[in-house]
Amino acid sequence: MDTSPTPDHPDICTVTQMARVLRLSRARFYQLLKQGVFPPPVYCRTTHKPVYTQHLQEVCLRIRKTGMDVNGQFVRFYAKRKNTHPAREHKQISGILRGMGLTVTTAQVHTAIDHLKLPKMDRGSPDSEAIRTLFQYFYEGRQDAV
Repeated sequence: MDTSPTPDHPDICTVTQMARVLRLSRARFYQLLKQGVFPPPVYCRTTHKPVYTQHLQEVCLRIRKTGMDVNGQFVRFYAKRKNTHPAREHKQISGILRGMGLTVTTAQVHTAIDHLKLPKMDRGSPDSEAIRTLFQYFYEGRQDAV
């Protein structure tokens, strides 16, 4: 086995760097470390700071990849959540449409913009053509329900 350092695995890395490589927050990494999921770091003799050697880095990466901790127990790693906060423009547009008599939510506006493949709105006022298109989209949907 080749033990020379590679760009992917330097000789040593800090806890923060290890967490970043594993796509975990530092707090979550420490939480899993405390639970015994990941092996503890070794401490540098000169700085007394926790570090991960190349071997420990490989162990951590294997745990993340396989989902089995150092004790052979299964671990589930969840994917990072997408940002679910509606864009400010979508809130503004939904307010305009409600002012025009439609009952729409910001989420519905977001979905409609994606569905209609409307261009991304800039930070200024919404495009009147986009408002007209969205109004027709929601108004026609409302007429079908009547």
